[in-house]
Amino acid sequence: MSLLAYGDVSEVVDRLNAKMTTLASPAQVAWTKDPMDEFEHNVPTVLVYPAAQFSSQTRDSPVCRQEIQLSVVCLTVCEIDGLGVVLKDQRDALLGWQVAPEYSIMKLTHQNIPYGLPLDIKGKYIWWEDTYQVEYLHRTI
Repeated sequence: MSLLAYGDVSEVVDRLNAKMTTLASPAQVAWTKDPMDEFEHNVPTVLVYPAAQFSSQTRDSPVCRQEIQLSVVCLTVCEIDGLGVVLKDQRDALLGWQVAPEYSIMKLTHQNIPYGLPLDIKGKYIWWEDTYQVEYLHRTI
């Protein structure tokens, strides 16, 4: 079973590293979500972290069945003039991909979160945030 519902984004990182051809440094779990002045990795690269989770209401029942929408953020760091190529490569790797059978396919978010936006520009580099979403049916008895 995938642990994405519990904040483990390692499968997303692995998928990006296996499918993206534009990365100069491997994708990895983010250590910060803030753009940095002194970024010590070759670019382009992608930093991944778990983000917002939303859930639907459950009815009274001895069995808890609750659909949860999980967001995963990919921070793309690259030169501004290469952003389009890198984002296409990243989206080709993730959109429509199914982490595991118990999850829906990855799509760009439809919640009240922009699916993509620039976070900052540092010199000739841009920090771009894409938010992907999957649904997961949580069941407990």
